[in-house]
Amino acid sequence: MNPGQGFVAVSFDPVAHGERRNGSKEQFQTKLRENKRRYFWLIMAHFAEEYPRIVDWALGGFGIHGNVLAGGVSMGGDISVVAAGIDRRIQAVAACISTPDWLRPGTDEKPSSPDVYAINCYLRCNPITNLPSYEHVPAICYLNGSEDAHVPPDRARRFRRALEEVYASSPARFEIIEYIGTGHRMTEQMLDDAVRWFQRWGYNR
Repeated sequence: MNPGQGFVAVSFDPVAHGERRNGSKEQFQTKLRENKRRYFWLIMAHFAEEYPRIVDWALGGFGIHGNVLAGGVSMGGDISVVAAGIDRRIQAVAACISTPDWLRPGTDEKPSSPDVYAINCYLRCNPITNLPSYEHVPAICYLNGSEDAHVPPDRARRFRRALEEVYASSPARFEIIEYIGTGHRMTEQMLDDAVRWFQRWGYNR
């Protein structure tokens, strides 16, 4: 992120990614293809629940103050929304090609069956079934492709409707941008719009 925009950016490896991955990347991808919900739900829950520790570390390590923002692409965007429901220091979220519904109805993914542990990860973290987690009204922006068959954009719209009463006094704090003709891919326009969202809501409550 451009230093001139006034942000300090921090990234870390989620469970089973980067230096935290056990085995090869190919082995990991094979497990996901065979049963995505069993492994993906676990990764997303653990990653989101680690956010408070990372925020503590970043604020202390860099000696910075101010609002905390969260964003990501696809899985990273899914996780950032969950994290905003867990850690109320997160004031704004920009979720690109992401969804608040881990079931992803209508997705082009291969059907899969989670185990009991993964189901419990889903139950405690899935945004659209944990609406009270957002009663503090974090600023949320979904930036999705209108033709995304992998992450159908209608779930974000349903999430917004489900939180209509919560955001009634501040409707501008929940926005959905859909990019016509765009599938499951991150674009420069999405990045630009995500930065503008952070500039709008990140500096002041």
